Amino acid sequence: MATASQLLNSVDGAVDDSLSGLVAAQPSLALVDGHRRVVVRSDVSDVVSRGRVTLVSGGGSGHEPSHGGLVGRGMLTAAVAGSVFASPPSSAILAAILAVAGRGGVLVIIKNYTGDRLHFGLAVERAKGMGHDVRLVVMADDMAFDTDENTAGRRGLAGALFIHKICGAMAEQGKSLDEVYATAQRITQCTATIGVSLSPCHVPGRGASFQLPDGIMELGLGIHGEAGLQRTKVVSADETVAMMAERLFKQNMFAAGDHVALIVNNLGGLSNLELGVVSKAAIDHLEGVRKLHVDRVACGALMTSINMAGVSLSLLRLDDTLSDGLGFEVRVACWPSTAFQKRVVQPPVVVKLHCTVQASTTSDHGEYDEDGKKTDLYFTQCMRSVCEKLLDAEEELNDLDSAAGDGDCGSTFKQGALALLEMLDSNAVPVQRPHDALVVIAAKLEEVMGGTSGALYTLMLVRVAHILKQSGTGGIVRTCRECVTGMIDVISSYGGAKRGDRTMLDALCGAQDVLNKADDSATQSQPRSSSDAVEALTLAVQASRAGAEATASMKARAGRASYVSSAHWTRPDAGATAVAIWMSALLGSLTELASQTPAA
Repeated sequence: MATASQLLNSVDGAVDDSLSGLVAAQPSLALVDGHRRVVVRSDVSDVVSRGRVTLVSGGGSGHEPSHGGLVGRGMLTAAVAGSVFASPPSSAILAAILAVAGRGGVLVIIKNYTGDRLHFGLAVERAKGMGHDVRLVVMADDMAFDTDENTAGRRGLAGALFIHKICGAMAEQGKSLDEVYATAQRITQCTATIGVSLSPCHVPGRGASFQLPDGIMELGLGIHGEAGLQRTKVVSADETVAMMAERLFKQNMFAAGDHVALIVNNLGGLSNLELGVVSKAAIDHLEGVRKLHVDRVACGALMTSINMAGVSLSLLRLDDTLSDGLGFEVRVACWPSTAFQKRVVQPPVVVKLHCTVQASTTSDHGEYDEDGKKTDLYFTQCMRSVCEKLLDAEEELNDLDSAAGDGDCGSTFKQGALALLEMLDSNAVPVQRPHDALVVIAAKLEEVMGGTSGALYTLMLVRVAHILKQSGTGGIVRTCRECVTGMIDVISSYGGAKRGDRTMLDALCGAQDVLNKADDSATQSQPRSSSDAVEALTLAVQASRAGAEATASMKARAGRASYVSSAHWTRPDAGATAVAIWMSALLGSLTELASQTPAA
């Protein structure tokens, strides 16, 4: 059964089950007979018979896909695993060496941890005593601490991957063990790594490896949950990368103009979204601030710390030999096929459209309604009121959306509101012509809001813009009725929702009922008074709010909520609530306008 919210069969069997699963899914891999934790290439006999140098690496488990997932053509020949964060026994390491030993010799690659140095060292010495040509290389790339602070030297981190990749390529190309070993040693002298974490990892059966308060990150920690260099508050990706770079460059290993390779390594629990942000931040900093040439990049979960939400950056100073080795094509189960491709830095390609469609934003002195009030003042007041109310409602809408959605409804409207306010402040909206203004606003909201909300509101605003452009002098109640009806039409036509489906449509339909009744009761011979119009608009807003509240007891039949268990349908729909909020915001402005214009 699962243990501590982890999908395992048992704590003790986790490593064996994981390796068995890896091999079962990959025909190119096999386990050594009698050693369930030694993974080798399934064609290892052919590799050995051709006299190729073979590569062995390993260490404690918990760093997946390292090391078993990196066995394959062009990288490791064998990998040996210990228990989680524990060095494997020398007997298993010796079995791995003997499984791949031949006339080409064996390169054993480890990271600088005392347990690995002892157990792998013992196995290497035993293999040498049996007549095999075996060399041991130790990666110590951690820049968190100065070497004179610890007699054990720097810890080994993801920089070891550079050796796996480059020396694996050399071995595949038939290079001698002397050449491969010399290159490996050279890599250890020009590699630097630093890591940062936003959370601990969770060791099966033992829970969190350390405690890290919310809002705090740890710089310079190891890959086994060891303490880092310092703790600081969580800052932006750009600031975090700059902090990490200070450590990478502390030993003057790199200088402006150097060509480098970069590994952006997910420590296991960082989202791919965040990893992309960090990758951009790292490349921008190294090229823009440090003036390096970032020729090759590998990005992904390559050497993890179980589920730690963190990332490490590894740099390697390149020459032609090292660069070619990184670019060598491999066939490895868990290595990204596009990793370390040669980057070509060039201006982005811009494709110009043959034509564009947008509203005119040419400024003029404004159009006037029948009573001489400037249209632009009313329009601007309405838009600002809507924006302010939606900004105030961000937390409420996010909370409602979290029950049956992804919890970002309020944040999405916030993005739209801030963008619209910025447009108004910079006079980027032709407020003298509301129909043109809405087209401009619609284009901006589609850009900044995105997703379903962005598309629906863009459709609604484009439809309303068309209605305003075509509308006559029927009065504010009739115009509002036509606009609400138009919104309902586009939501139904393109969104597929209908009344009673627990969507924003339910709030709009409530308002439509009131506006239809108010408009139908007015006649050309006896138009409604301004006070009647204000009453109608007030009732419409109340009806929209009632429609939104009613969604709490409705079954979701459209939208994302329709895929969620009905147990979550206990509160009003966030989208419908948003409609009630912006309708209420419009009420004040429209009430003032209604008092100045015919109401029919």
